[in-house]
Amino acid sequence: SVVAAPRHSVGQSAGLRHAHGVRQPGAAGCPPGHRGRSAQHRSRPANMTVGAADVVTRVIEHGKFKIVIMESPSDDNAAAYIERLRGLGVTDVVRVCEPAYDAARFERERIRVHEMCIPDGAPPPDEMASQWVDLLRLRYKSKDPSELGLVAVHCAAGLGRAPVMAGVALLEMTSLDPLDAVEKIRAKQRGAINAKQLQYLQSYKRTTKGGMMPDGARPCGCTMM
Repeated sequence: SVVAAPRHSVGQSAGLRHAHGVRQPGAAGCPPGHRGRSAQHRSRPANMTVGAADVVTRVIEHGKFKIVIMESPSDDNAAAYIERLRGLGVTDVVRVCEPAYDAARFERERIRVHEMCIPDGAPPPDEMASQWVDLLRLRYKSKDPSELGLVAVHCAAGLGRAPVMAGVALLEMTSLDPLDAVEKIRAKQRGAINAKQLQYLQSYKRTTKGGMMPDGARPCGCTMM
């Protein structure tokens, strides 16, 4: 079922910052604001149309928890992404890479866009990880039904920064240990999460109490390469 867009602003509830109308410093390698199309999102010829194949989303599920990993939209395919995300019930998009589209287009469709920029190939800095967990708690654990929602996260290609954020989400919101979380993500996104990001997840300490734990999974002492 489609999750209704929340009435309350995440910025008011969790102290988070939105992309639309706000210039943010971001992390190294992530310029603030919309700078047009990136190199990987060049304008298409006028006679080409954007189809479903141009919209890449991966739904990661565990028990009652669900999060969406996606490639970065562009100005050319933003409308197709908005349609897909609304169909999934997404209420929030977190952008962890350089801007390649105008966030205002998503905001007008009641999909909030949050800037949490991370350097390419790196795990999230502490500040971004903290903002991310705040958003997760609000959207998945709030006692106010109007604040509940579904979060999507994207980097440029959906292989590193977005998957590691999804890994953090699985560790915070479910009973999965790092090995199982990474395997679940890689089952949907082949080649996701590099060695540095994997090490980050393996040493990550859950901060959310009473996370969703539907399966009684036990911690594992395995090592993943």
